[in-house]
Amino acid sequence: MDNFDIGFDETSPSEHTKSDFSVSSRKGVRFTWKAAGETTEGFQGLAKADAGVKISFDSDFGYVFAVGDYKIRRVSDKFKLQKDILVRMSDDVRNSTITSPTDWVRNYAVITDLVEADSVTVIISETRGNEIELKFTGELGPNWMELSRLSTGVEVVSSSSGLYVAESVSNVSPLFHSMRVERGFWGVYSNKYFTELHDREGYTAPEWARQMVRKMAGVVERIRESDDPSDVDIQEVQDLFEENRSGVFTEADDAFVKALRQRIQQTGVYTLEDEKEIIQRFLEEDTGVAEEEVEELVSKFAKNDNAALEQESGQ
Repeated sequence: MDNFDIGFDETSPSEHTKSDFSVSSRKGVRFTWKAAGETTEGFQGLAKADAGVKISFDSDFGYVFAVGDYKIRRVSDKFKLQKDILVRMSDDVRNSTITSPTDWVRNYAVITDLVEADSVTVIISETRGNEIELKFTGELGPNWMELSRLSTGVEVVSSSSGLYVAESVSNVSPLFHSMRVERGFWGVYSNKYFTELHDREGYTAPEWARQMVRKMAGVVERIRESDDPSDVDIQEVQDLFEENRSGVFTEADDAFVKALRQRIQQTGVYTLEDEKEIIQRFLEEDTGVAEEEVEELVSKFAKNDNAALEQESGQ
């Protein structure tokens, strides 16, 4: 913030020594715990002498996230910081023209809350059906069969493909809370924590749209292939919307999702217009994706033009 001549005070770090923070997907994740000396039936990598856990993912993009011994750093006066930023939003900047190095551009964001952790374990499954086995290498303690135990002292002994795993990573900042200026009114960009792995700001707008459509397409594919489409929980689609729209799920979204599901069940058809509407619903005004760009993106998906998509995203 020194580059913008914006100063701020920080609150005393909130210490959480010997405390943990752990979350997993609300559904579609199963834990099978194994104590040392127990039978290895049902386990691939854990030996009889090992204590550990097998994690099974029954849905796409399931995740497990465990943080150990963390502290939180915060900006003490966020309202003052917000006002200081707005002062640097000159008329030129609001029209996307930078006239001074200290100008604040609308799509900038500032981190106001930062979690710093001694250890973190993150596991993300791209598709359902994946499994991973973790062996506990440290002291177990009396309450070792809890999700928080995964934050430190674990070793992967068996794993399916299609898993992203970062086990017992030390001295990291896995979570943050950011603030930015929104088009049309001034306010906090988000009011909940996001992991760096899922942060929308990590993508360019078109690439972010592609990520969201790929997730939605996976859900749609399961609806089409299911013998009984009613088995595919509509909540999964709603969760996808909520995850990527800062927790905002409107009545219009609800009606759209239900209508989409009903149409797919009845006809088995997933149209280009469906994809276009999905992209437009995921995108917010300030992403800068024009309607023509959305149509072009949908067209490339329809043609399965992976080469063009990869070239566009610079991958």
